[in-house]
Amino acid sequence: MKLQKKLLLRGQRLIELLKQNAASPLTIYYQIILIYAGVRGYVDNINVSQVKFLRDFIITNLDTHFELLNYDLTKTLPHDLLDQFLTNVIKQFIEKRS
Repeated sequence: MKLQKKLLLRGQRLIELLKQNAASPLTIYYQIILIYAGVRGYVDNINVSQVKFLRDFIITNLDTHFELLNYDLTKTLPHDLLDQFLTNVIKQFIEKRS
């Protein structure tokens, strides 16, 4: 039962991560990074009401990380770089919200 609740809560966060404006949808690049963050549990401890702000924060920070921008994320995921990036960005996000 506890695992089911955890998965439902993660699903809520994934929905919030992927919400987007129909007039300006997220690129596949951003969607892949956001899905990665969600399924790997990086947003599990973020309040659902704060996930949209985290999404925007991740996207803003991605635009300055050229080492990630050089990968074709539709073919390969640089797990080490992504994990390091997401850990740092989420830590910064939490610190700014504290």
